[in-house]
Amino acid sequence: MAVTRIRYKGTSNIGVFILATEKYALVPPDAPDKVLNVLKETLEVEVVKASIGESSIVGVLAAGNSEGVVVPYYTLDEEIERLRKTLQVEVARVPGKITALGNVVLASDDAAVVSPELTEEAVSVIENALNVNVRKGTVARLPIVGSSAVATTKGVLVHPQSTGKEIMLLEEVFGVSVDVGTVNSGMPYVGIGMVANSVGAVVGEDTTGPEIQNIISILDVA
Repeated sequence: MAVTRIRYKGTSNIGVFILATEKYALVPPDAPDKVLNVLKETLEVEVVKASIGESSIVGVLAAGNSEGVVVPYYTLDEEIERLRKTLQVEVARVPGKITALGNVVLASDDAAVVSPELTEEAVSVIENALNVNVRKGTVARLPIVGSSAVATTKGVLVHPQSTGKEIMLLEEVFGVSVDVGTVNSGMPYVGIGMVANSVGAVVGEDTTGPEIQNIISILDVA
């Protein structure tokens, strides 16, 4: 299936715990086989168990694409080495006070948009690790671009209150169509309620049929 519904840790906010790219998906160490299998079958990626700073909120703390993963400064050495060895990608610590990188970085294999609140040093680290051009921007006038949008190499799904100017910037940066939508019965923070790549999407269990149809259309995962 192009889109699959799941619930994890009693919530439909699965993007809090999961990071997905074109190449791999990261899940907490205690993720059950059912979740691993859904991600593997729907997104057609390798699924790897990982913690970030001994935390299970992998989707909040880390961001990435097929080239690399960026993590908070306090991520343990052994966690970084395991990711490098398992994924065979660049893994970099991002300096600065902002540590919820999954909330403030919106990335695909083609480009990335990040919070205007990140320092230039942080932006440089992200750019080098993910091997893409990085622009600062907002979604729905919010700096939490990773929470407010989902980007793949085929499309970008954004918060319903995104402005025309923001949508134009995202289209320019990512080079794909951008449109608005929700997940989990009207939740506008789509990055919190789902994960996706160019093959498919895994969404929270509360996501409605019309929302799924919209996701399929925007992200072109039919």
